[in-house]
Amino acid sequence: MTEPVFPLDDTTRLQVEAVLAVGLSWMLDTVQVAGALDQHHGVYSPVVAAARIYNFVPVGARRRPVIVYNVAYPVYAHGPLGELINPLAGDEECDWMISILADLGVKAAECWNGMGKTGSIGLAEPAHPSLIAAVDLYMAGCPECAPVRNVFCKAHNWFTAGQEKMTFPLWPA
Repeated sequence: MTEPVFPLDDTTRLQVEAVLAVGLSWMLDTVQVAGALDQHHGVYSPVVAAARIYNFVPVGARRRPVIVYNVAYPVYAHGPLGELINPLAGDEECDWMISILADLGVKAAECWNGMGKTGSIGLAEPAHPSLIAAVDLYMAGCPECAPVRNVFCKAHNWFTAGQEKMTFPLWPA
């Protein structure tokens, strides 16, 4: 499989922009109701664009929102323990992603990784306060298990009830 060369053509750029626009709208603009609960890993887009999978993390490094982009179909020389044949394109790919974010009116604060299978871009502005509250509620753990912080509680319905209150992104086809 041939990996993309950055910058990509306009059609592929528009596909990536569409995915980023939906994920960013969810992280930055979507109001979550009180009691909504979201786990700290955020949401993955089911849409593969530019041979990448995108994850939108509302509370990441330095409590900033983070966009994580991953090689969608990693290929390794000599099996899973071999060298990654189709890695990310490093600074070139990160700069390309940051240019798309700028076109969408979003400022990046920093970029890291990006040479292997995963890259990350921390955004300058925080996620929507109600989404941060939903992640913080998850991180606090099940209130019925207190004082132990139990985010893996299966005895009580707190996680399922909180997830049912969440508004999640509507991804492009």
